[in-house]
Amino acid sequence: MTSQTPTVRDPLSAIARDQGCLVKTSATLRQLAAMMQENTCSALVVTKHDGSHAVVTERDIVRALANGSDPDDDWAVDVMSTDLRTLSSDAPILDAAQLMLDSVIRHVVIEEEDRLSVVSVRDLLAPFIASVTDSSS
Repeated sequence: MTSQTPTVRDPLSAIARDQGCLVKTSATLRQLAAMMQENTCSALVVTKHDGSHAVVTERDIVRALANGSDPDDDWAVDVMSTDLRTLSSDAPILDAAQLMLDSVIRHVVIEEEDRLSVVSVRDLLAPFIASVTDSSS
């Protein structure tokens, strides 16, 4: 028996990824890239010293390296974005797509009580396809 793919009406908690997505500001670019590779994710949530959060994406790392950053001497704090876009885990998947479109971003941080996770534009594909398939049946 296979589980049903979430649709755009389902909550973000159905697709949010929380495993291995939290890092500290002291992680080097190389460590960030390794964590992304290990966890098959394209963004990491950075916990800052004051307890607030930021995000580092694959694009942030590529941009930094293209501009001459040293992967072992530059850190998350050097490339992270502090302008986070967040949604509650009970918000519909469609809300994440709309927020990404409106904000011209590829990742949204999902908040659920004391837990943070990340949804990427890639994570939205299956729910959108499932929604189109459901409506054409």
